[in-house]
Order: sequence, then C-alpha cells, then structure tokens
Amino acid sequence: MAITAHFIDERFILQSFNLQTQHFPEKHSATNIKQELLVCFQDYNVEDKIVSITTDNGANVVADVQQGRWQHYGCYAHTINLIVKDSLQEYETKANTRILEKCRAVVHLFKASTTYSSYLKQAQQSKGMIPKTLKKQVPPRWNSTFIMLESIYKLKDVLPQAYLLKLSNIDEDGTKLKFILQKNVEKRIGKFDYNHNFQLASYLDPRFKHICIPDTELLSLKQRIVSGLKQQEPEEIPDIELTSVEPTASCSTASTITLYSADPDVESCCTDSKVQEQKSKFVCEDININIEIKRYEDLPVIGRYEDPLKWWSTEGLKFPKLKEAAMKHLARPATSVPSERVFSKSGQILSNKRSTKCMCLCIKYSSKKKTEITMEYLGIVELADCDAISLHRKLKNFLEEVGLPFNNLIRLGVDRASN
Repeated sequence: MAITAHFIDERFILQSFNLQTQHFPEKHSATNIKQELLVCFQDYNVEDKIVSITTDNGANVVADVQQGRWQHYGCYAHTINLIVKDSLQEYETKANTRILEKCRAVVHLFKASTTYSSYLKQAQQSKGMIPKTLKKQVPPRWNSTFIMLESIYKLKDVLPQAYLLKLSNIDEDGTKLKFILQKNVEKRIGKFDYNHNFQLASYLDPRFKHICIPDTELLSLKQRIVSGLKQQEPEEIPDIELTSVEPTASCSTASTITLYSADPDVESCCTDSKVQEQKSKFVCEDININIEIKRYEDLPVIGRYEDPLKWWSTEGLKFPKLKEAAMKHLARPATSVPSERVFSKSGQILSNKRSTKCMCLCIKYSSKKKTEITMEYLGIVELADCDAISLHRKLKNFLEEVGLPFNNLIRLGVDRASN
C-alpha cells in the first residue's frame, strides 16, 4: 500500500511526501484498509489534519474512506478511464462496424510483418518524415486506445490505400462514439459541477474564479466561504443566572440579551459585555471577508496556463482570509497518480528482474576483410557482485569462453563508476 501526503506550505509551494509504501498481506477489505490508514496517520501525528483522501474508484477503497468519515474524492484520471472504457464497450455492442477491431488488425499486421514495417518506414522517409511506428492497444494501460488511434491518424498519408479502405466508415462510427462518450461524461462528471468542494476549489483558483460555477450556486458558495472562515465561537459562553427581573433604565438594547427561565411566561434580561463583544467580532469578521471576496472578484482572471499557487504567493497578502482557504482547498490532488507511481516504482525496484545485476558487453575491432571498424554485440553477463575484482574475473572468463584472449584487449570503454 502506498500513501502520499500533499499540502501547501507557508510560501505557497505544493509539497508532496511519500508517507508509506509497504506490503499489505491482509485481505483488502474496507475495515483492514481503514485500520492501516489510521496507523499511518497516527505515526505521523496527522490524524486530525486530514482534509480529504483521493483514491481510485474501487468499492473497497471508497468504503474504507467512508468508514473513517474522511472526505473522499475519486481519482479523476481513473474516472476518465472508466468513461472511455464504458463507452467503448457500449459502442462495440451496438455499432454495426467496429472501428477498434479494424484498427487493431491494421496495427497487428504492421507489427507482425517485417516486410510491412519496412515499407512503412521507407514510405515515411520518402516524404521527408521522421519514421514512426503504429502503437498497439494495451487494455490495462490508460490512454493506449487513444494512442493507437492517434498513431494511425498521423500516418494515414503513408499507410497503403487498401488498409485505409478498411477504415472507410470511420467518420460515421466516430460520430456514434462521440455521442456515447458525451453521455457517459455527463453521467460520471456532470455531478462535479454541483459538488461544494469542487466549486470552492474552482472559485479560489484565479484562473477560473466563478466562471465554472452555476449562477444558482454562486451565492450559497460565498456564504459557505464566509461561514468556513469565521473564527470559531468560544467553547463556553459565560454563565448567566436566569432570574426574573424587570428591565431598568440602565439596560440598553445594544448590550442586553433576553433569555427565558423555566417558566415561559417569565423573561430574564441581563447585560453581558463579553458575549456582545464576541457577537460584534463575528459581524466585523463577516464584513472583512465579504470585502475580500468583492476585491478578489474585481480582479481579472489570470491565464489558463499560469500558476495559481504563484499568484497566491504574491497577491495573497491582499486577501489574508481567502488565502487560508486557498491553502487548504487547492492542495487536494485530483488524481491518485502520485501514490500509483510510487507503488509501481517500488515494484520495479524490488522485482527479481530489477534485483538481478547484469553487464552488457560489446566489441569494437578493425576488420581486415571489410577494411573498416566493426562493432558487434557479445552478450550479457549476470553478476553476483559488482566489486572491481569480481567484474575483472567475470569479464576475463567470458572473453575466453567466446574465444577472445583477454590479453588481446587494447582498451575498455566503461561508464564512470568507480568499480
């Protein structure tokens, strides 16, 4: 299980850390995953600082986040992958002509035949193009379907006409697929427009502000910002004795609160400057936050490809309260890709393939027959140890096995490693 943490520091720089990457032998149930998360959070003393958790859309992972009462976000990249996958499955069952099967057949032909692959390379070179190959679809790999289609489209001018005819209905089929994709996008992503936290993150991004927020949601969004940024009320309001008294001339409405005794017919009136002072503080804070919001909205949005965090690092001093909210909400990762990458990298490092040390040997010599310098591949030697003595012994034994006396070597070309 890989767990990564992401937050924005006081300089408004996004920080990312790998908290844990370890073997998880237990059953991957929601309860077990939740317990593992809790242990990790407690180890780093961050259990009370979790704003949200982003995972893939696996039912067990989603359930564990819900059990822990954390705010959950499904990986956006995984959601897009599911949209494409669902759409292609639906398209394959309904469309009379199957564009993907045709594309896979064309790619397979040029991959399997050296004659066709050579023809494709020569055709590109004759047109002054940098030779490229057709890309194969790999179902488990995200975007591989798109990459395959894109590779065919880019080489459409050099592919043999006979094979392009197999894709003759591509425009008609593409229109059908486009409609199915739009439907599934609306099904899985359309709800994000009304997600309060997505709205808040979008509003606090100076590239968008309220552009992507429905007008009917904008007022309530601002109200949530104000209520979320207000300072919390004191844990205890000073005790006020509930006694029945008559209002006197010394009691002014500005400093008086009215409470009710056990008898609903009896009113209790008293003055409490601390409570009133706290109430006034809330009113002033509401005004300050609303002023910040108005000033923030009056500024023009920045360019689509500009860095919103850099904008907040320089302009945030003008909006101290909104900056607090931006620091919290803009750090939420949209995808679980960071932890997926850590998990994949650790698997590559710990795999048997990665753990096996090898030495690749090539030879470069002057050929009397060809009257030229020739370079040939000799082979790969597996190594148990990589110290200088072991490398020397392995190299010498290998050369003698292939009939090349070690003493005939003139020079060795190696990397700059000390061993």
